[in-house]
Amino acid sequence: MNLLRTHRADTGVSLRPDGITVVRVTRAWRRPAKVRSIEERPIRSGLLRVSCTEVNVENVDELARDLAAAVGSVRARTVALSLPDGCASMAILSFESLPGGERERETLVRWRFQHDRRCVLTDEQMVYRIYPAPARAPYPEGAVDGGTVTAYVMAIAVKPSILRQYHKVCEQAGLLPVSIGLSSLQAFDLCRMSVAPASEQFWAFRMSDRLTFVACRGGVPVFLRGTRVKENDNVRAELLSSLQCFDDDCSHGDGPAGTGPAVLYVMSERMDEQKGQAEERALWTPAGHLRWQVEVRNDWPENRQAWPPDTAMSIGRWCALASTEVV
Repeated sequence: MNLLRTHRADTGVSLRPDGITVVRVTRAWRRPAKVRSIEERPIRSGLLRVSCTEVNVENVDELARDLAAAVGSVRARTVALSLPDGCASMAILSFESLPGGERERETLVRWRFQHDRRCVLTDEQMVYRIYPAPARAPYPEGAVDGGTVTAYVMAIAVKPSILRQYHKVCEQAGLLPVSIGLSSLQAFDLCRMSVAPASEQFWAFRMSDRLTFVACRGGVPVFLRGTRVKENDNVRAELLSSLQCFDDDCSHGDGPAGTGPAVLYVMSERMDEQKGQAEERALWTPAGHLRWQVEVRNDWPENRQAWPPDTAMSIGRWCALASTEVV
């Protein structure tokens, strides 16, 4: 899901408070894109301070120079940008019904966004995507005020002043962004395309001090929670809390007979470093009883054919690739 999309770029750029990742891909007819090169460059601490209310870049000239150096000299100057989650507000909203008219629909989504997020939107740009509720929910259907949910809406709100600053960084680096999105949502879209839909699936993306959790039912995103986490915070506790919040918000009964555990994919800065850890394939019971079990995997969907052999995976590299792929 993107804030801007004019056409697909073959160069993806992931901007984070700790650095820049540039991934270039090649495409062949009816074949998955393959990563041709990866460039990474650290940036000065404090140069990029992520906020959804204030400008993010302390020194546009400096970040533009770092970005130009990371991209290098290539003929094509169009890029797809992956921005840190914290520069925008996002939510998944459930609806009993939606108006048919675009203006009325956007007004309703905007109002619900403010109501559910307990915030006031002023000049924020809003984009959203509508997902019809699964025809046959794997558990009793969700409800809002006693009614049946017919659609879920994933929405993003971002201040134009924040977007303009990132545009300016690209302009001064000699680049034209033809696609702009949030890191975790772009990574989530690519992950969803890489696995078959299941009764329930969960995705957790940790980048810098942000942890974004997305829950799916039947391939449809139905719940989203974003939290701040510090380096030494108990991430396991935050994930369990997110699972519990999901269960409270989208409650369900016993799964169908023979249903296996749901899967929670946890992706973070250096995922390859997590291989072999005890929690790599842990089995959790978030609600405290066996009717609902979640298998935790500290890895990513099997999409390794897109990468050069022996590539060390990271969420930054995944997001840079995702920015070139998702719509």
